[in-house]
Amino acid sequence: MKAVRRLTAVLATFAIVALSAGPAHADELPTGCRDSEGHNHEFSGWAYYTTDGAYHSWYEFRYLIWNNATGGKSNVDITVNENFTVNYRYRSPDDRKHDVLYTLRPPVPVTTRVQFPEFTEFYVVFDERNSGDPHCTAGTDYI
Repeated sequence: MKAVRRLTAVLATFAIVALSAGPAHADELPTGCRDSEGHNHEFSGWAYYTTDGAYHSWYEFRYLIWNNATGGKSNVDITVNENFTVNYRYRSPDDRKHDVLYTLRPPVPVTTRVQFPEFTEFYVVFDERNSGDPHCTAGTDYI
């Protein structure tokens, strides 16, 4: 009986992981940067895509502002670039907090053509309560 319960628990866990995972054969492009003025704000970003023949489908973006606390009103702009032209742009609300992992899933995957250079860029403005808002730009590798 214990073995059956354990097997049921393992299968249930596998089903949850399988349902929450991205598409098969997905690739991840990580990137990151530090603020421009030495306030010790840091940023990490990830872009996820799949390849289908001559096309890439960008289906998810994750990002995290971390290290030094911000004023809670930071913002992140994300662009997917194809052949050095913006193919997709997302502008976050002006309420991004530090130490929170944010996930963006466009309603329809962003499609780009494999034949051209492609990359994702994150432009981050770190909210500072008593001074100008430092920023940084993080770009993924080209694919």
